[in-house]
Amino acid sequence: VETMKFLHFSVIFWIIVGALQSDGEILDENIIGDNVYIIQFTKFHLVPSMESYITRALQEEQDQIDVSMKCSCKSPHSRFHFRIKTCLNYCSWCIISRPLPSHQLSNTITLTSDFILIAITQSEQAQILDKLRGIHNDDEFDLKIKYIVPDSFVTRAPLSFDSQLSPMQSDSETESTNEKLFGARKLWKSGYFGQNVRVAVFDSGLGPHFGGILNIIDRTSWSGQFKESESNAKNRASQASLLDDSVGHGTFVAGMIAGANQHCPGLAPLAEIVSIKVFSDAQTSFTSWFLDAFNYALQLNVDVLNLSIGGPDYNDMPFVDKIHELTESGVIIVSAIGNDGEKWCSANNPADMLDVIGVGGVERDGHVSSFSSRGMTTQELSFRSPFATGRVKPDVVIYSRNLEAASHKSENGCQVLSGTSAACPVVSGMIALLLSAFPKEIRSDFINPSTVKRALLGGSSRLQNASMFE
Repeated sequence: VETMKFLHFSVIFWIIVGALQSDGEILDENIIGDNVYIIQFTKFHLVPSMESYITRALQEEQDQIDVSMKCSCKSPHSRFHFRIKTCLNYCSWCIISRPLPSHQLSNTITLTSDFILIAITQSEQAQILDKLRGIHNDDEFDLKIKYIVPDSFVTRAPLSFDSQLSPMQSDSETESTNEKLFGARKLWKSGYFGQNVRVAVFDSGLGPHFGGILNIIDRTSWSGQFKESESNAKNRASQASLLDDSVGHGTFVAGMIAGANQHCPGLAPLAEIVSIKVFSDAQTSFTSWFLDAFNYALQLNVDVLNLSIGGPDYNDMPFVDKIHELTESGVIIVSAIGNDGEKWCSANNPADMLDVIGVGGVERDGHVSSFSSRGMTTQELSFRSPFATGRVKPDVVIYSRNLEAASHKSENGCQVLSGTSAACPVVSGMIALLLSAFPKEIRSDFINPSTVKRALLGGSSRLQNASMFE
């Protein structure tokens, strides 16, 4: 186990590189999980091309029914549950066009995808799934199906506890608790504030006061929540409210990375934050929500992706493959290891993955936090090889109890959180600070997930009296 000391890390880094809303619609896992499937393709395509490809292949199943009218759930103003149920009253299957989020960059980004959703009646699922798996590749348009899997209700969740509103007051000239713990002020004095580094935060959204964050590039929600409205203006306001964080977790995480609140500042106050909501207000989520969010993050060219979430979902292959796709594209993914300690083999996914920086918790006396999940990882053990062994995880541990960051309840308020979820954005903030020392135009020559992980490990100190799996 490695515990991070910020100044040691920064020195080694230089050496290595130099060398539920009440009036909103919330998807029900019982409705979705039993009927809806993800059809994932090997490449990105325009959504209409994928829909037409599947529709042509299945059209004969509809027996004279007008497919375009009754077997495609496309109305963005109708409630999602109603659309699925209505479609399946007429058809044995229907393609679902997902409602698009409101976001600032919608006019500059082509929202292609590599998957579509299809709802299938339970009585004919086996027959239609067999037909889908037998579809021939479309060589003309290079359409090839990779996975056909249920759009699962995922067990990933925000990983924190012991939350409380803390109305702290402090003098701006006095170091905050975060500054004392992590030493960021030394890099601030050198002119490094996380500028020109884009960090995506996948979480519960961002509070209406934005956590004191200065550079919010985009706020968007892929959480499947949306509202109906009588007018476009009202609809825009209504949709915007669904971007808000009613839980407080996402605001804390984003604030720890880039908050400028003088009472509880983040580590990289000039970092560019992309807030991506992937949980409903009831903290539920589905695989498809994450896939959409990952694709969107790729299109926004984020540098760092913070996932203060986790769960035992390493067999969710579309999710796992998408993580690999992002890291292969150069995105540095930082994820919380989980709060299931003190149990061996309790490391959460995706922090248990080799190309993800898994973050655990340590107390201020140097002992691993009792709640922090441990290795070894169990993903390899699922291959049933008699010689399979898990990997060493987490990669690093850092202070994780009673940390302070922005609150979603007030403009200048702070809240206190404990958990690996709170530790994870500390590491993301550190990475943002260090990346900002490199001009953006040459950064990719030196920075990738592997070099950053090596820098983290090289700049950390080994804990005494701790197992390598802690």
